[in-house]
Amino acid sequence: HVDSLAMRVVWLHALAGCLVACQAVGVFSQDGGYVGVGPDGTTLHVEPPAGGNVVVDGVDCKAELEAHKARNTALASSVAALTAEADALNDENTDLSSEVHQLRASTSRLCRLYYTRFAKDPIHTLGVDDAAWGLAIDNDRLYVGSGDSNIWVWDLTQDPPTVLEKLAGHTNWVFAVVVHNNRLYSGSADDSIRVWDLTLWPPAFVNTLDAHKGWVFSLAVHNNVLYSASFDNTILAWDLAQAPPLTPTHNLTGHTNNVYRLAFHNDRMYSGSADGTVREWDLTQSPPASTAVLSVEAGGAVAVAAHNDLLYVGCDDAIIRVWNATVSPPSALYNLEGHDQTVASLAFDNKGHLYSGSLDNTIGVWDLTQSPPTLLATLEGFTDDVRALAVRNGRLYSGSSDDFIRIWDTVPC
Repeated sequence: HVDSLAMRVVWLHALAGCLVACQAVGVFSQDGGYVGVGPDGTTLHVEPPAGGNVVVDGVDCKAELEAHKARNTALASSVAALTAEADALNDENTDLSSEVHQLRASTSRLCRLYYTRFAKDPIHTLGVDDAAWGLAIDNDRLYVGSGDSNIWVWDLTQDPPTVLEKLAGHTNWVFAVVVHNNRLYSGSADDSIRVWDLTLWPPAFVNTLDAHKGWVFSLAVHNNVLYSASFDNTILAWDLAQAPPLTPTHNLTGHTNNVYRLAFHNDRMYSGSADGTVREWDLTQSPPASTAVLSVEAGGAVAVAAHNDLLYVGCDDAIIRVWNATVSPPSALYNLEGHDQTVASLAFDNKGHLYSGSLDNTIGVWDLTQSPPTLLATLEGFTDDVRALAVRNGRLYSGSSDDFIRIWDTVPC
């Protein structure tokens, strides 16, 4: 009995070795033995013990191994089915990607058709007494900074819009206007920033911010801080939470020529300058620190805008340069070419389009769903530079040095 049990244990170990170590695949023979094929193609044969099946502690090993084999067969069948399903899904995804590509191409064609057939001309043209340099829209009112030293206020609830008021006080061109918390801030070639209270009608002059020593060309608000870009080569930061009179909290230096425009992405500010660079500023530091300098290679960085983690820079050489703004310093991605002269203004809608105003007297309409973006259409009809752009409620507003604001319906696709 002891010898018989020992023999069965030895046989059981041999069988397990064949199945696990050698990964043999085979069948049990009628007499309880096992015949299989090893990985190297050799035949494996385990003789049955005397008395037939191996039973250890009441367990029929042959039956257990056959059940294990059946489970493996079922698992292999499931794996094969899943593999076939995955292949089918891959084929479906490939087909879907192709359909999406075709749909985008079709949409681009429709957009081009829309602009060439139905939106070739503006729906409204509004006149001012001099160049329209700056645009801001708030609460159905359009604010226009003009070369006549005034700020024109238009009622957008009327179609066409009508003039409500002209705010006087500056003594030179008004380049920039921005609205924040019921205050209008205007920057001028008289080197000043004027503050207006929009809770009153007509808007009331509050005070003047005098700190720059050159034209105030651009204004922007981020996290309740007003930033002013000037032709004195500096950017001033004004904490709007301060009690009046406001004084600059920081003077950001580093540019060596006029500072044109400002843009923001998360806690970074980007400033474009006539010195041919875009500077990145870390706004989490006090004072904000310049953390990177991007070269635009030719001429100045005139227009700067951030959108969907990308930084767009309109340049003097008629190129729009695009960087990835999720990294510091931003990494260059591609250039957009379609204008003939300086790109002076940029704006975006919520349907995947970029609008670029240029000194070539046109507006470019770009499809941002393509990579790189493609030029969908060119809006013409200007007789001078396109200096300012704004998008609101499905309409594109443009300010030009030809003394007009033109309004287009934006592309519906």
